[in-house]
Amino acid sequence: MTASVLSFLVSACITFLVVFFGKKVAPSNRCSHDLPTPSAGGISFWGVFCLGYVYYAYQGTWIVPFPCFVAVLGLGFISLYDDYFHLCYRTRLIAHLSCAALVVYSGMIVQMPLLLGKEIFGLDIVLTILLVVGLINACNFFDGINGLLSGCTLFLLLCGILVDIHDASPVLLIFMPALLGFYIFNFPKARLFMGDTGSTCIGLLLAIISLKSQSYYGLDTNTALVHKGVIYALTPMMFVWFDVFFTLLRRLIEGRSIVSPWRDYLFHHLHDMGYSHIKISITYYVTVVIMSLLTYLCYQQYLPFLGCVFIYVCLQVIFVVYILRQHYQWKQKVPH
Repeated sequence: MTASVLSFLVSACITFLVVFFGKKVAPSNRCSHDLPTPSAGGISFWGVFCLGYVYYAYQGTWIVPFPCFVAVLGLGFISLYDDYFHLCYRTRLIAHLSCAALVVYSGMIVQMPLLLGKEIFGLDIVLTILLVVGLINACNFFDGINGLLSGCTLFLLLCGILVDIHDASPVLLIFMPALLGFYIFNFPKARLFMGDTGSTCIGLLLAIISLKSQSYYGLDTNTALVHKGVIYALTPMMFVWFDVFFTLLRRLIEGRSIVSPWRDYLFHHLHDMGYSHIKISITYYVTVVIMSLLTYLCYQQYLPFLGCVFIYVCLQVIFVVYILRQHYQWKQKVPH
């Protein structure tokens, strides 16, 4: 508890300093803000996590394998440089792949119970790399509205603590209050943004947390392709992951660059139609709460996994159809 309180206070203090002394970013075509606003606010919870790791290591507890810590530390510095001086996507992708390689080197790999004893050479490693790189980029792409990514992540972390309250990882107990220390300055009014420093850190830590969750849930059945610990850890933010996947898929179909800063995510459609940042973020918070509840019911075996999938698919289809239909009608009314 003491470490959690200190994590929150230190993160809030660092965030406060960034608000007044951080470099301000001018609005761009992709951004949803109108005034220059300090960025790289993610240095607060990234820095607190690194300090927390050192503190626990000094006490003899390794909250994550050392190579994973090196990945978080290195990615933070690279992303901080990117926030101020901008790196090309190829350079950033190399950094993301390097982080994935360090995670694999640490021994944290996606378990595949269905293939136990008859593993396809390297498939688990490939899945791990895709998981790490995918989450880093998904979080980076989704960071576009006040409190959107940070708030959704907070609800996901809270779900992780509640589902496994007796064995809650120190990672959660450091990362969650540290992120909260940033969040209070980012929502409902954004006095700063987390920047790539924050969004990539969140993506990498979510990947590490999901891989660590495999040990929390014990041995899985031999009918699962991917260990349920990874699935349960990420399910609460399924609407977020789908938004990113759906948008990138549409870009590929339309022949557009998947890494260019277009304003075509579902949350951008809501913003274009006049929804405030608060309403958009709360809408996604509700989806995380609903999916967290479904995850908990599956974890307690009150609901079969396929039942959870069916409910999610129905809700996701309704969500997407409603937004796309409303956005189409809005575009018809807007004078060209």
